[in-house]
Amino acid sequence: MHLLEKMAEEIQSGWFSSYDGLPGRVDHDFNYDDSLTVTERLKRLNEEQRKEEIVNNRRAFAIARRILNNMGSNKNCVLRFSYADEGGGYNAALEHGDLFKKLPHYTISHH
Repeated sequence: MHLLEKMAEEIQSGWFSSYDGLPGRVDHDFNYDDSLTVTERLKRLNEEQRKEEIVNNRRAFAIARRILNNMGSNKNCVLRFSYADEGGGYNAALEHGDLFKKLPHYTISHH
């Protein structure tokens, strides 16, 4: 798998925000007519989720492409960190401590 594809996959795996003028993740609340049956609601929900997945995949690829372009010749050093504040003080500092503020980075949330 190429770096672009891997980055896009990582971006799409969670909630992602806009980046450098590109839009972030689409995430709609689905409200349906109460007169629909459960089967009809599930069918519509699945259709809407498939549409969202296509849009989010395109957006994730666009963001990954832009990140790589902005890296210039530094593409040989891409790091991925995974942490959560419920892991204790060290992990909480990583998530909430502005540790990466001065480094070029992109945050993908999984909660």
